[in-house]
Amino acid sequence: MATQLKKNVVILGSNDTAYQLQQGILSKGIATSIAVVNDSDYIYCSSTEYPKLLSGNLSIKEAGLLNNQFHSNQVKYLRTPPPKDNDRIFINTIQDAHYVSVLHLPYGRRRYFTLHNTDNVIMAGAELAQYKSLVVYGSTQKAISYATEAANAGFKVYIVTPDKTLVNKSFDQQTKQLIIELLNRVNIEQVSPVQAESLTTSTPCLYTPYSHNSHGLMRIYQQLNARYKDYPTANYQLVHGGDWYQLPLQASEQLINRVFDVQKANPLQINPLWNNKPSLPHKFNINDTSIHYAGQLQPEQADDCLTMSAPECGIYRKIILAGDRIVGFLFAGDVRGSEHIVDMMLTHRSIQNLRNDLLFIGR
Repeated sequence: MATQLKKNVVILGSNDTAYQLQQGILSKGIATSIAVVNDSDYIYCSSTEYPKLLSGNLSIKEAGLLNNQFHSNQVKYLRTPPPKDNDRIFINTIQDAHYVSVLHLPYGRRRYFTLHNTDNVIMAGAELAQYKSLVVYGSTQKAISYATEAANAGFKVYIVTPDKTLVNKSFDQQTKQLIIELLNRVNIEQVSPVQAESLTTSTPCLYTPYSHNSHGLMRIYQQLNARYKDYPTANYQLVHGGDWYQLPLQASEQLINRVFDVQKANPLQINPLWNNKPSLPHKFNINDTSIHYAGQLQPEQADDCLTMSAPECGIYRKIILAGDRIVGFLFAGDVRGSEHIVDMMLTHRSIQNLRNDLLFIGR
C-alpha cells in the first residue's frame, strides 16, 4: 500500500490545470481538505469551450451543465486565499498574463477583456454579439478554434498570420492548402498584418498569446498580473500556459505524488500516459474535419514518405519513415488509427512487414 501523508491543500487558480489537480487529489482521497481559490462567480468551465462560449455557440446554461463534473462538495471554493501557515500546502497554477488571449473592442466603456476565466469570456461574448465581424491574430490551434466558432456563429472572420503559416511551420503544401480550403468554406479570410490595419479601427480584435504587441495590451497584461501579487508564496509554483494549456497528466501525477510523499503508486491509478510518454498525437479540428499529427513532418528523402490523398473528400494521410521506423505522421479528414501509429512511433517498432498496410491502419 502507498505511504501517504494527508495534508490541507490550497490550489490557486481556476484554470484547467487547477481542476485537473483537484480531480486527481480527490480521486486518491489523500488530502485532509482541498480549497480552490477561484476568481470567477461561475463554476469552472473548461477552456476548450471558451471559443464556443465567446461566439455564442454555447449558452451559459449549457456551460453550467458542463461545469458540474468539476464542482465537488468536498472542496471549498474561495474568492481570496486563506493565510499561509504550516498546515497548508499551496499550489499556484495562475498563469502569466502574457499567455492569455485578449479581446479588444473598438468602441464602448470597457475596451479590453482578458479571456482567462468563465466570467470574462461570458461578458466579452455579450459585447462581441453587437458586432458582425472579428479579426483574430495568431496562427495556432487556439486562433483557428476562436476563428471557426465565430464564423459558425455568423461573423465575418479575418485571421492574421505574418508568414501565412497556420498551426505548424513543418506542414507540407497539401496540408496547408487543405487548412486554407477548410477556413474558406466557413468564410474565414487569411490576411497579413498590413491588410488587417484598416480593419482594426472598427472591428473587434482577438489577440491570442504572443500574436501582437501594443502599449494597450502590455498595460492589460500588467493589470491582470497585479491582481495576484499579494497571493501567498506557493510551495509549488507551476508554469501555466494560459487559457488553453493544461498540465500534462504525467506531470500532474508526479506533482501529486511529490506533495503527498507517495512512496509507491497504485498501478490502477497511473494514467496510460505515464512512463514519460507525451500526450500524442496533437489534435485539432476545423468544423467537422479532424487533423492529427506527431513527430517529424518533413521527409529527408522522397522514398521516406507514404501518402494517400483524396482532396475531393478532404482526406490526406502521410507517414514519414526513417528506414523501417516511423518518425512522424499527419492524418487529415480520416484520422482513424492515429493512436496506433503513435504507439509504433514511440516504441520504435519495425514496420518492415507492414509497409504496404500502414496507410490503411484503422480503416
